[in-house]
Amino acid sequence: MTLPILVLSLPGCEARRAPLLGFLAAAGLPHEVLFGVDGRNGLPEPHCAEVHRAAARRRLGREMSDREF
Repeated sequence: MTLPILVLSLPGCEARRAPLLGFLAAAGLPHEVLFGVDGRNGLPEPHCAEVHRAAARRRLGREMSDREF
């Protein structure tokens, strides 16, 4: 069984992911790029409703930052 190669990246980070994608392509390894949400400057409003902060706090025993979500 072959596991899929998933590359998690942010929109606008083409230069950062280019070396990895080039390596994967040169090696003939199929892959898919998935785009995450950039929480470095706070979680964008549409995504706040998708986050359950209280459940994360109970599970981890601490608060999670927007970057982690």
